[in-house]
Amino acid sequence: MLTNSAPEQTVTAHGKFLSRAGQKFFFKAMRLPDVSATLDFSQKLKLRKRLDDLKTAHTTGLLLSEAQAQPCLDLAAQSGLVAIVELRITSDELMGRR
Repeated sequence: MLTNSAPEQTVTAHGKFLSRAGQKFFFKAMRLPDVSATLDFSQKLKLRKRLDDLKTAHTTGLLLSEAQAQPCLDLAAQSGLVAIVELRITSDELMGRR
């Protein structure tokens, strides 16, 4: 049985800054409107290079749609980017007891 010995890095809010692994940062995020819900291998390689370039340019995160979450979350994590996934829910679903 394999275990993950590395602790999970959590992101916490500190005023207008976010903090991860003891370092404060601004959440400088961008959307990826041209990324579809399904990506083939070559598209994943191109996206990974793009995410690495964004990280180099001091982008700290991504805003992803629910459909983009599946193909993009792992690639974002590999590039060291934080991702926020926008979920489409109604206010009734949010406020309901279920």
